[in-house]
Amino acid sequence: MRKSLRRVLMSALALAVPLTVVFTSSSAFAASGWQTTGTHAEKLANATSLGAAPQSTPLHIAVGLKIQNQAALTQFIRDASTPGTLTYQHYLTATQFRNNFAPSAAQAQGVASYLSSQGFKNVTVEPNRLYVTANGTVATAQRAFNTNIGLFKQNGATVFANTSPAQVPANLSATVVGVLGLNNAAVLQTPHNVSNDTVPTLTGYWAPGLWKAYDAGSTKTGSGTPIAIFAAGDVTQVVTDLRTYESDSNNKLPKVPVSVVKVGLSSPDTSAADEWDLDTQTSTGMAGNVSKLYIYDTTSLTDVDISVEFNRFASQNVARAGSASFGECEYSAYLDGFMVMNDQAMSEAAAQGQTVFASAGDTGGFCAVAPTNGVPAGVPDVSYPASSPYITSVGGTTLLTNADGTYNNELAWAAGGGGPSYFEYEPYWEESATPPTSTSCAQVVACLGRNVPDVAMDSDPNSGAIVYVGGGQEQIGGTSLGSPLSLGVWARLETAARNKLGFAAPRLYDVAGTAAFHDVTLGDTGPYPATPGWDYATGLGSFDIAQAAKLVLNPPQPPVVPTTLPSGYCVTVTDNTGDAHPLASTDNVDSLDVRSAGFQSNATNISVALRVKSLSDGPGGTTELAGDGDYWYVRFTYNGTPYWLGAQYPVSQPDPSNPTSLLQFSYGHIETLPTGGEQYTSDGTATGTVDATDGVITITAPLSAFTGTAFKAKTALAQTGVATFEYVGTPAGGLLEQADSAGPGQSHKVGSHC
Repeated sequence: MRKSLRRVLMSALALAVPLTVVFTSSSAFAASGWQTTGTHAEKLANATSLGAAPQSTPLHIAVGLKIQNQAALTQFIRDASTPGTLTYQHYLTATQFRNNFAPSAAQAQGVASYLSSQGFKNVTVEPNRLYVTANGTVATAQRAFNTNIGLFKQNGATVFANTSPAQVPANLSATVVGVLGLNNAAVLQTPHNVSNDTVPTLTGYWAPGLWKAYDAGSTKTGSGTPIAIFAAGDVTQVVTDLRTYESDSNNKLPKVPVSVVKVGLSSPDTSAADEWDLDTQTSTGMAGNVSKLYIYDTTSLTDVDISVEFNRFASQNVARAGSASFGECEYSAYLDGFMVMNDQAMSEAAAQGQTVFASAGDTGGFCAVAPTNGVPAGVPDVSYPASSPYITSVGGTTLLTNADGTYNNELAWAAGGGGPSYFEYEPYWEESATPPTSTSCAQVVACLGRNVPDVAMDSDPNSGAIVYVGGGQEQIGGTSLGSPLSLGVWARLETAARNKLGFAAPRLYDVAGTAAFHDVTLGDTGPYPATPGWDYATGLGSFDIAQAAKLVLNPPQPPVVPTTLPSGYCVTVTDNTGDAHPLASTDNVDSLDVRSAGFQSNATNISVALRVKSLSDGPGGTTELAGDGDYWYVRFTYNGTPYWLGAQYPVSQPDPSNPTSLLQFSYGHIETLPTGGEQYTSDGTATGTVDATDGVITITAPLSAFTGTAFKAKTALAQTGVATFEYVGTPAGGLLEQADSAGPGQSHKVGSHC
């Protein structure tokens, strides 16, 4: 469906219904019932219960609020990445997102008021209204969220975690999606590996060496693009080390402007400073230069702090791309609500044209039971946030170069993360390159099919990057290196495109299998070998920067499907955007993808012809089925009444005289429902033909069926158009979900010929 940016936003705005909540005492809420949120009971591995957590234990919590009009936002993201749509390369501002897709001000204030009424302090609504943060205690949280919080000994540390789901009063259940901060056991790890080499025998790469290895050539630097690094703790020395790295004679890089964005309380912790050194130096180093480096700096690597940090990146919308070199087993992110809350924030970022790269992890296709690197390391699982569909995930390689520093080859790094997700669905952009969901999910139980990683870059510590840590040089690898390297490459591409590329993942899959990537076919990550094409070890492969600059900015265009119709039909509507994406399908449904429609008529009959992208993309060359059935309607208006001629597949009432009939044909009128929607009401049976080779359906009905009398010659049939739908659900309770539409088109005059 094609809409202008204004129409998309106005449609979304029309759907937004503010919710006013009146609060009383907590006992009244209990009486009205509790509803479970997306924060489940924690199940800690290798943990020993120490009983209930002390009631006075301080907590910092974040309540996630539900995005409004999620389907419209998802479609907007897709259209912004699809050439030919009216909103292609048009992105939301933070204000547009807040006004049209964020929870209403009344909803956010309602949650804030509830938290205050329960005893929380410093209650703050984030600017995009997706989060409400507050400070309290275990006692406050248990009362407000009807949960229990226990104390545990895990891997030598004492931690707390909620042992029952977080709940909210029933009248908040449509607003709240999750609650973070009810445990401090969910902590993201920084997957980096330090080489055993010591100065002066470091053999890794400085920035110019990485440029040469990955064929930067004459590609623009990232000088026109602001980027971000996500960090935690005290980053004072990190900025100092960046200046040392830039001025080193091996680099001679410009000093990039740096802004440290504090998110939450300041912390003196420097335990992960080498990670932030790696991120800041290799991202700006690979980019050659950036217009500004934002270091989002939060208190700790707990899920609650990192989630608020990601949300701040989206709500501020000042950096075009960022890198997060940390992750955790995705089941942990799912259990405590980090996944559902952060996916929302990242969908805002994608709609705003922002990209976040994230490390796929350093434990292969496994999830570490304890914080560690290497394989095998635990149960099969992928890392979050890398598995989020709105994050571009980065796996690892071992980089091999020639004597002159040019690219020779790459192998899948043995510890690089990857695999199918248990919890995240496969996004549409993956479907053309990655294994089908049915295939990937056969490898693990309850998998939903998001495949990780998307790309891969140098991560082996033995071929890693040389960075400054605390004033001295170290050689560091891990997918914590691959992620900021990808960010640096993307900054170059964004600058070349004047920051119009937007969310990276769909753009990268547009050029899958091209010279934009080195296809890594050697090596193994434990469970997953590198193979020709996309694989769980290295995704699409690593960047060839010069080729990516050519192809990502000007991707190969798919062949244009003809819009011609059979002889005699007057074309009144055309649509060549390739945008048939109904609710129950994650990829373009070619059989419902309208390309053209038109009319042919005489004094007694009216015929319509409808051309789609393909009617033979299904199994064995059959019609591709979306949902539980496909519907095609060509419509027109006569004397103020809208009418239609349509076809249905599969047929609900097969013609006994024609057992091989493919479609069922009918005609009728369109009624406007009290809710403002439309209902296609059948008035009778039509005849028709199907040309599966050319993707053309024709439908014929008597003109008198629409007016009771014959049309006069040259009578105008106005507001011609076409709409396709998928049928979803049981016959008793199914729904028509729109897939594509075009029109209103040119009028057709009865009796005219083309």
